[in-house]
Amino acid sequence: MAKNLFENKKPESVDKQLDTLEAIRQRKEEIISQETETIKNIRAGFQETVVMFIDMVDSTKFKTANIETPEKWILRVRQFSEIVKEYITECGGRVVKYIGDELMAVFPRASKINDAINLLNRIKDLQRDLSEITGEPTTIKIALDFGQVYFLEYDGHNEPDPQGTPIDRCARIAKYCRTGTALTSFELVKNSDNPRLWSLIGEAELKGIGTTRIYQFGEGTIEIKETTEIPTTELTALKDKVNKQQSEIESITLNLKDAETINGELAQKLKDAGEKISEDLILNLDDSEDNECEHNWDNIKSKISALKKMIYDCPAPQYEFGRFLFLHMRDEYWEYNSYTGDTFDTSIEANLLRVSSEKYYELDISNRRNKKAIELMDEIEFDLKKFESECRESDDKDLFDYSLKSPEFWSKYVGISVTR
Repeated sequence: MAKNLFENKKPESVDKQLDTLEAIRQRKEEIISQETETIKNIRAGFQETVVMFIDMVDSTKFKTANIETPEKWILRVRQFSEIVKEYITECGGRVVKYIGDELMAVFPRASKINDAINLLNRIKDLQRDLSEITGEPTTIKIALDFGQVYFLEYDGHNEPDPQGTPIDRCARIAKYCRTGTALTSFELVKNSDNPRLWSLIGEAELKGIGTTRIYQFGEGTIEIKETTEIPTTELTALKDKVNKQQSEIESITLNLKDAETINGELAQKLKDAGEKISEDLILNLDDSEDNECEHNWDNIKSKISALKKMIYDCPAPQYEFGRFLFLHMRDEYWEYNSYTGDTFDTSIEANLLRVSSEKYYELDISNRRNKKAIELMDEIEFDLKKFESECRESDDKDLFDYSLKSPEFWSKYVGISVTR
């Protein structure tokens, strides 16, 4: 009998292990059940929503300019956030996130798209109020989109965080916005009561999204320009290849010049010895020099074409921007004041100009467009000086200097009159 009792008794450690395994099994079933319920709730929780990003233009520049008085830009950001929030609330939306000098809002009502459009119709009023209250010229740009959005709740956060493709797409579209404009995708336009309020301005390849048609509210004034990003490793390899080719070209040029010198010396020695030398046997690199001059001039013209494109793509009047660039090259900033009564509002709104400490207009050299234009003009001016000294014929019909400091050169080769 004692033997049977001993055989049926299991060690306590085995019982504990079985209990643990049973508890794990039950917990696993609970988790699966909870996940199934969570998935159902998530899928049911998506809502058709308009999402909007509103960004204060050039706030970083303002911060930099007031680095010694941080209270100015901090107060300006706070005033911006409060005023924009009031406008959004009045139009039926609500702010869900503040991101520095940008805020994110949603319009969840049934009239969501019309609510958002009501705000877009008040952009000028909003910019005017912001400028009056902050005491500084303040402009905004807006990106918005429409679609299924999930409001994800986090512990410790009062406002749920919107998630979904419309938010990602809207954030990508925002980089194409310009001062005082609003951009969106086809998703919002096709669901709008009046699609004619929008102008198609092009297509863009949005990262993680794909090719997307982009629309501007009102008249289309923005041109979508795609740039190809080259990975750093490929860019480095490409630069090395170009440098190697340039080195080979320079080596060939030096060898040709050496050959011409040696050939000339040998030919002279043979002539001195009384030998007749055929002219065909004497190297003459004059033709190659002519070709080099032609190549240099073609290169200059190509850069001038690039400069013209920058001027013609500028949001300000072409003659106006061209004249500012011309006067910059001549260091004649005082000439800006000779335009009595002109305020250059368009150029100022495009951040191309600033008022100097001497109270005259001048190019804002911190502007990216201006920087590129000035760098390109410096290149052209360097090439023109070299061409002037090495290649320009004495009987050239042009009676002016080949220089971006010459108004005649601008008129003939850039196609812009820079004098009045």
